[in-house]
Amino acid sequence: MAGFLIERIDCNNALFRRKLKKLDAAVLAEVCARLALLPRQNPIPLGLHAHPLKGQTVRSALDPSVDVPVWTLHATADDRCKASFTVEKGVAYFRTLGAHDEVDKAP
Repeated sequence: MAGFLIERIDCNNALFRRKLKKLDAAVLAEVCARLALLPRQNPIPLGLHAHPLKGQTVRSALDPSVDVPVWTLHATADDRCKASFTVEKGVAYFRTLGAHDEVDKAP
């Protein structure tokens, strides 16, 4: 993942926020701690298993008329919870959160 630096994260997507609120306190704390590892890390820590989904794009958070690559990462260390995001102009825009297969099918 060398080549760009995430300056900050944006978790304001309504779907992402709804799914975040459904987590129990322990899982929520772990997810927040792992997401906090993203800003200003280049490359992104390997333990997050961040990677673009091959052949998949989604609407840009900044310009809905443009499709951009979508990334995923392990939001929990046990890989039970995964999150998707786009990286645009140095910001990681989080889109959804959930079970591994769920996020891969609908990032």
